[in-house]
Amino acid sequence: MKSDPADIKNETLASIIDKSGFVFPLIIMAALSMAFLIFYVRSMSSGYSNQILHVDETLRTRAIADSALSEVLAKVRLKPYNERFFSPSPYQAMNVSLLDGSYDVFVCDTPQKPNCADILIMAKYNRAKSLYFWRYKFETTLLDPWGKMYPIVFSPLKPELSEYNPAVVDYVNSIINERKKNRQTAISKGEKLKGQRSLSQHIAVLNGPVDDKIDDAVDPLAITPPVIPLENPPKPEPTLIYSEDFETCSVGAYPPGWKTIFGGIGISIADDNAAGGKKSARLVGRTDFSRVERLPVDIQNNITFEADLMFKAPNTGGSIGMNYSTTGNTFALNSIVFNTNGNIIFHGPTDTNLSKWNPTTWYNVKCEMDFLSNSAKVYLNGTLISENVPIFSKTFTYPQENLSGILKDFCVLTNNFSSTEAGVSMNVMYVDNIKISQ
Repeated sequence: MKSDPADIKNETLASIIDKSGFVFPLIIMAALSMAFLIFYVRSMSSGYSNQILHVDETLRTRAIADSALSEVLAKVRLKPYNERFFSPSPYQAMNVSLLDGSYDVFVCDTPQKPNCADILIMAKYNRAKSLYFWRYKFETTLLDPWGKMYPIVFSPLKPELSEYNPAVVDYVNSIINERKKNRQTAISKGEKLKGQRSLSQHIAVLNGPVDDKIDDAVDPLAITPPVIPLENPPKPEPTLIYSEDFETCSVGAYPPGWKTIFGGIGISIADDNAAGGKKSARLVGRTDFSRVERLPVDIQNNITFEADLMFKAPNTGGSIGMNYSTTGNTFALNSIVFNTNGNIIFHGPTDTNLSKWNPTTWYNVKCEMDFLSNSAKVYLNGTLISENVPIFSKTFTYPQENLSGILKDFCVLTNNFSSTEAGVSMNVMYVDNIKISQ
């Protein structure tokens, strides 16, 4: 028997209609479940947010209270203690604005306790309100009427103790009495802990809970903490080993502590030119004969020198830095050189060009030498102009001059020069404000 399509269609539609009575309640339940879940999550999130906000506001009240206490103590220090602002009458202030909040403060002498003061501060921030109490002791002498002050008691108080009354005094005195009562016990336990190197013994003395997981075989005092090397460890501050601005020297005198290597024409303290102050040292060389002065130094891993230099005439010049001398010769090594061509260079294993120089102009030069890396930083007039400059090591070789030795002298010298090029027969050099550190 053949089925009529119209009958099949009607049967299917009927079955759907019969089942729809179950689908609708399921949709309603799903919607309610989703709504409940959303409500629950939002409630939890709101609760956590409120907790965080409350903690933040409470911490801010402590900051307000500490700042208010500082203001009170600063005000006490304005006058001698016997002229304090809260005696003979207590001091009180309400709703004082501070740190986006406010505070109330009450200060008075502690009853029956000389040279003591009680400070009560109610700090408020938004919804949070916290009450704090301090008792301070003041010690004065005839020579120091302002005296010393230090806290005896600090404690948060219950909000119901917001007014200074006998209940507050009793509460604070109970804290002090409890401390006095426990003092001998604390001293006794401290003595028992001396020499104890077992964690279990420490816990037992302090009446702590027993923990079977503690390994007493491990001596906590014998554990060596790991050493974490710094990537860029700070360098120690340099020690000044020589400093001279010549201001206390007599004009015409020989600079103190220096030794002459080559005489040139002469050296003396002069007052016709100075980089700072009124005096400087004047070195005078002549054609093909330098004036060379040295200062012995004990070079460690580093050395820094600084000075002001000036030359009277062009095509003359001189240098300052380390020096090595032989019979009849001197070599400016690891030195800043003002050469006869008008250039400023650093003379190391290779020459490094720095700048140009002009006569009758003062130049401040500074060089920081590191003999661990055999490199230097060079400054001109306070500006770093070259770094990682190669330098001779303390024990050096100088193949170009068939020379080797140990650097141990700081040196200032005038250049050898040609009178034909310079147009003068003397090389006059001024040096001032010399500093050497390492």
